[in-house]
Amino acid sequence: MELNKIYNLIKCRKLKKAKKFLKDAEKEHDTTADPNNLAYVKYLWAKIAFYNDDREEARRYYEEIEDMQKEIKLEKYLVPYSKYRLLLLRIKDMESYDDDSHRVAQEDLDYIVKIVKEINKMSGYDFEKPLVRKIERVKDYFKEAYGVKF
Repeated sequence: MELNKIYNLIKCRKLKKAKKFLKDAEKEHDTTADPNNLAYVKYLWAKIAFYNDDREEARRYYEEIEDMQKEIKLEKYLVPYSKYRLLLLRIKDMESYDDDSHRVAQEDLDYIVKIVKEINKMSGYDFEKPLVRKIERVKDYFKEAYGVKF
């Protein structure tokens, strides 16, 4: 099955089906030969893990994509979108903190600022405008809720 169709299954939250087809696609095609395909496959696995709330697995895949940044020539949007997903994972972590310690650690806020700045430095990739809007919402929230300066 074509990888874009698997992406659409994930977007519709048909995760079991997407997982099956993604495994089949990996067997059919040598995804390791092309870094762009490999990064896209990792991105799909990360999205499945993200929606299954398997944060560690998702984080691992997104970080692997980040590490591949120099090798990715065609699917350049995967890197900023992976960084954005890492940002969302950190926010999820922050939301799940124990109620007794509902204060957010400075290291969390520093991480948010760092990732936002890294994404803002990137440009010229596909689907840039939707990500810029998402980042603006994150920035607005953290400015208002925590007084963070970007």
